[in-house]
Amino acid sequence: MPNKFQGLVHPGIFGKDPELIPIKNAFIDHWRYGHHKDFGKDTLFRDPPKEMLEYHIRHVHVNIGNYTDKFGESGTEQCWKNWASGKKDKTTNKHKKIPTSDVYVIYLVTSERHAFLLDYWDEPAHKKVEIDEQKQKLLVECDRILRLKKLESMPRDASLWDPEFYDC
Repeated sequence: MPNKFQGLVHPGIFGKDPELIPIKNAFIDHWRYGHHKDFGKDTLFRDPPKEMLEYHIRHVHVNIGNYTDKFGESGTEQCWKNWASGKKDKTTNKHKKIPTSDVYVIYLVTSERHAFLLDYWDEPAHKKVEIDEQKQKLLVECDRILRLKKLESMPRDASLWDPEFYDC
């Protein structure tokens, strides 16, 4: 049985849009158990503008069935198929290669390890992240959520799938 992690998922638009509801449901498994076959690399944004540094904003790569080896093995169908059975190889007990895509679910993590789903970026997500207006929109929404709910952002250096976050 996989570990179960603490924290709620607040779906926002993902709870209302019929096309995003299945993604929200899969994200809940990813968040609670640290793995879902349709979610790959989950990370903070690299080299964010300084305004983003006060928030724990992450993006997780989503498998929508568009595969490529343009950026290496991680974007291939084989990598995603291998990932589907779990993070670790059961015979070697080694971590598998984490798959990537050009589609993101973007979310904010609070100090209580709650995830607020902010946005869905379809292809080309890697290009959208370079657009200042997209980042500004995320910052405004993070600020709105934290002020409205009277919450704080999780520190950016927190390891979200460490034992300290197991749900006892």
